[in-house]
Amino acid sequence: MKRIVLLVSLVLFFLADAQAQRGKQLSPLLNLNSGNYQNKGWLFAPGLTYTIPRAHDDFSYRVDNNEGVLDTLYSGSFDASGKIGAYFGIGRFHFFKQNTFVDYIDYGLAYKMLRGEETFEGMMRQENTLVPTSNTAYFNRHNASLFFNAYKIGQLSDYTWIQGGLGLNADYAVSEKYETTGLRTFLLEEQADPFQFQAHASFGFGYKAERGVLLVASVETPILNFVPLYDGKSTLPMFSSRYRPIIFTLRMMFFSRTKAADCVGSNDNPREADLWGRDMKRGGGKEKKRKRR
Repeated sequence: MKRIVLLVSLVLFFLADAQAQRGKQLSPLLNLNSGNYQNKGWLFAPGLTYTIPRAHDDFSYRVDNNEGVLDTLYSGSFDASGKIGAYFGIGRFHFFKQNTFVDYIDYGLAYKMLRGEETFEGMMRQENTLVPTSNTAYFNRHNASLFFNAYKIGQLSDYTWIQGGLGLNADYAVSEKYETTGLRTFLLEEQADPFQFQAHASFGFGYKAERGVLLVASVETPILNFVPLYDGKSTLPMFSSRYRPIIFTLRMMFFSRTKAADCVGSNDNPREADLWGRDMKRGGGKEKKRKRR
């Protein structure tokens, strides 16, 4: 987790420096002084999840045979593997004026599927004999999630940027399924709590696709579990392994238009918020030729 926190800190520092250095050379991404768009709107975030497991693990489990001697119950190796799941989020976003520590925030609801498996190959005691054993266990969790994020932008060009974010999420497993093949034994000995309250970090690449439309491809992972605490670990304990959830999304952000009453008359109305301006759309600064009569 320390490496992740250090990486996030370096990314945020780079973004702040990039914003300061490039802000004077590039056209601003946002113009909050006049126009037809507000500085907020709706976002939709389809995506995928993947659970990164810990490395291969050899393990032995012994129990007291009531005669002061430890007998091996099972001994072998665990191999965990991640699986792809579905993700979809919907929410609101809000941009702030330039030269602030946070450039924008978003918040909303999401559906998050987390899947994985664990295989055991080894020996297991049956009566007084150790016999070869092979087990595989699967988990599939369907989570309802609340999320909040704060982002800092580093502008790359008039139409592209990178961003780093920190946020919170509260997940609840509304449905979960566990299956095993082979002997149903110790593989189901640990299941993560259905409620998870976490801090997470994200990194993304943004593109101004159209006037009033942003596209952001991002990757997100937890960096700290608050509930349950898990001794500060941010991975999900399942079976005899731990899994790191990774979320890949394409966030489609649509700015809300200003009301008609706000667009009539002067451009000094503080409620107006033109996030693009004609010069920010490709070819928008050129006046259209009048048709010949």
